[in-house]
Amino acid sequence: MVSMLEVIKRSEGKCKYIIENRKELFKQVIEFIKGSKINEIVIVGSGSSYSTALTSMLFIEKASGIKTIAMLPNVFNNKSVYDKDALYVFVSQSGTSGLTASVASKVNDLGCHTLAICGDKDSPVAKACEMFALIGCGYEEYSYSTLGFTTSSISEMLMGVEIGLATNYLKENEYNKYIEEAIKASESNTNTIEKTLKWYEKHKEKLLKADNFIFYGGGSLWGVGNEGALKVMEITKHYLSAGYEIDDGMHGQNYCLDDRQITFALNDGKDNDKATAMMKLMKTEYHSGYMVGVNTMDEDDVALDIQTENFSNIEMLPFVQVLAYSLAVSNNTPIYTRDDPRLQKTKGKGYFNMHDATNK
Repeated sequence: MVSMLEVIKRSEGKCKYIIENRKELFKQVIEFIKGSKINEIVIVGSGSSYSTALTSMLFIEKASGIKTIAMLPNVFNNKSVYDKDALYVFVSQSGTSGLTASVASKVNDLGCHTLAICGDKDSPVAKACEMFALIGCGYEEYSYSTLGFTTSSISEMLMGVEIGLATNYLKENEYNKYIEEAIKASESNTNTIEKTLKWYEKHKEKLLKADNFIFYGGGSLWGVGNEGALKVMEITKHYLSAGYEIDDGMHGQNYCLDDRQITFALNDGKDNDKATAMMKLMKTEYHSGYMVGVNTMDEDDVALDIQTENFSNIEMLPFVQVLAYSLAVSNNTPIYTRDDPRLQKTKGKGYFNMHDATNK
């Protein structure tokens, strides 16, 4: 059986596939944008798909010059105003997220511009939208999205680059620089995986004694932290976990921090002062904090050789994925594949099927 670690290790190759085929994957969007005036991009998704939007939205806005926000489907569904000059992007790896498909159909019927980013062009979410872009991760053996998260994130970011070029917001040299960065970030994935595995083996005794895990990240790393928290909970089925935007997480949440929590500050240098302040507290008071990325503070931290300015989220994603996988293995947690019959034997409709539009 293919291990989840092997699936995570495909990220470099799959990201490169998306980069090389970006023109074809986003052909419909590129043609649409050339003849339209879009004033806003709204990315809608739930769970991991929402976290991909959090990690990509700031870069999409930077590369396209168009205001970009992320929203959860239920929040989006309760809005009162839908702008017909906006591009609504609905993200779902499987394309079966029930509410995402429903709200996509709702705004499509209102005459709004809709794009599905999915792994299946015949899925409910894809069929609800006027345009479609393939995520390009291929078949992922596990329903806990890891490879799909990475490929969704870089797909969304490349969409922003293609929109920027199509509208002449980006000059050719700026566009090429972003593509070069995307390639470097893809290649950096493998290095992050290997460094994380070595770091985990050195620190797993302490990690396994934790009650829960908290991830802090600023900018594009907020989405990475959010995803890290989700992955630790759903894959290990052993810990509570939370992800916070780095500044927001330095407010009331601080009152709960002690040596029962392992805290990670995801740091690409853009919020270095906040990350350092958080880690000084956790290292000095509770000896349970780790800096991940650049400007590490001691030999216990996770030093990563970040290669890019704009795709650092892609470079750091494997850390949270490999951490969650490693914790599950150490706790002897069964990691169910998509075809594992145990998925259908849990309470209710099954472990992963509560949101599935095709699950009647």
